[in-house]
Amino acid sequence: MKEIWKEIPGYECLYEVSNMGRVKALSRVIIRSDGVKQTYKESFKKPTLGKRGYYFVTLSKKGVSKKHNIHRLVAINFIPNPKNKSQVNHIDGDKLNNNICNLEWVTNKENSNHALYSGLLDNKGSKNGMSKLSEEDVIFIKSLKNNKKHREIAKQFNVSQSTVTMILNGKRWKHI
Repeated sequence: MKEIWKEIPGYECLYEVSNMGRVKALSRVIIRSDGVKQTYKESFKKPTLGKRGYYFVTLSKKGVSKKHNIHRLVAINFIPNPKNKSQVNHIDGDKLNNNICNLEWVTNKENSNHALYSGLLDNKGSKNGMSKLSEEDVIFIKSLKNNKKHREIAKQFNVSQSTVTMILNGKRWKHI
């Protein structure tokens, strides 16, 4: 694939992004506050890995710096978005692969579904934010199957009786 460069909207004549996910600062001459001319050569921006696992770059204009996720810069400049979808999905699940072939515009729901079905999001058991039980609790509940009534077990763990029944019948917490 041939690398194609486009100016970043809002940063025209300052920065460009490529279809392969690279960002560069363009060569330019500025006049400093002391009146001295300073020349900057064209250079590639080194991406920084953010807390959420995405590469970003910091772009500056008129003394104001702002962080921009590289995958969004690529999508905005190279991928049509006729349905005005708000998020950019990494098709292969690799947040560091910002090549145009790996990106697509999606809705929040489409992005969540992709993460869930591709195994990127593991929300089974106690990893599910709604879970009241831990894996250890479920193992213990299963060990009580023949010793207590479901109602007593439910009360002990502050869950519904139907939750206990579904655990014991293998309909919930199947992975344990």
